[in-house]
Amino acid sequence: MPANPRIDQILKAEWPSIKRQLLPPPSEPFNPNQGPPLDFISWDPRLSPGFPSQWPCPPNAQLIYYAWAYGSQLSSLRDAVRTALPWARFTVSLADGYVTYQLLADKPGMGDTQGMWPLSPADSALSAQSPALFDELPAVLSRQGDSPDESWLERVKLSYCLWIECNGVTAHQIRPLHPEFFAWLESASL
Repeated sequence: MPANPRIDQILKAEWPSIKRQLLPPPSEPFNPNQGPPLDFISWDPRLSPGFPSQWPCPPNAQLIYYAWAYGSQLSSLRDAVRTALPWARFTVSLADGYVTYQLLADKPGMGDTQGMWPLSPADSALSAQSPALFDELPAVLSRQGDSPDESWLERVKLSYCLWIECNGVTAHQIRPLHPEFFAWLESASL
């Protein structure tokens, strides 16, 4: 991910500055012969799948992607990661693919700890298929007068639900911004 090269370009350009803000001064000096200090957190950027600005999604709507970060701290966390709250929003117009970037905070906020666990074989297979479905989303939703195939919509719904389950801390931050879409995800109907 992402399917949009402009988002990838902006994310790569902005990440070093954001990462510096996430790295507090270590309590111990770094010694390359001993490895990082015990309190060191290794941060990696993450990008959500696109969330529709409206649901049901008209062809002229937007997909909104959120950038946040996961932080590994091997000295204290084994089955969990630290999270940084979403620090940027990328809005992609379904009509023309135009991308806007918005910094959400001067300094990224710290989120809760996100648990990690092994995926079941079925969830692992779904997780492997999800990036392609998320990449197809802009083209499928922008089609004028064409309703997406129900089996495709069901796979998309399952993929978003798995993403939410695996990224609950971040999903909790995004949920209030897309209430209709989250309501659809939680409903039994397509």
